[in-house]
Amino acid sequence: DGKVLLYHDADKVLDTEASKMKWTKWFSQEGDQDRNHCDPGYLVARIQCDGNYCDNLRLHCAKTKPAYTIEPSKRHRTEYFSEDKEGFMHCPAGYYLFGIKCMDNYCGEISLRCVLVKWS
Repeated sequence: DGKVLLYHDADKVLDTEASKMKWTKWFSQEGDQDRNHCDPGYLVARIQCDGNYCDNLRLHCAKTKPAYTIEPSKRHRTEYFSEDKEGFMHCPAGYYLFGIKCMDNYCGEISLRCVLVKWS
């Protein structure tokens, strides 16, 4: 399954120094979905997948650079999408990815979890 993360302005907003980044645990549509988002103060920088049809996922999370502030009360959730439905989805302008939620066989449908990020 061809899952691809495209990020606009990631270098401007995220501090991707390796020592400041952390991975979530693996998750899929099966079982506990509590691992499907970054810790508070972090945003998704990368997604890694494994397993049949790329259905086991984990997120590589990075803190924002000091000039940016995450507004945790300002969230947006996209509709579920897949290769068969829409095929592409994005966070609204000013919002950045902090998590994803899967459903359907092989994590075939995904919904993005976005949060507002402001320049301080």
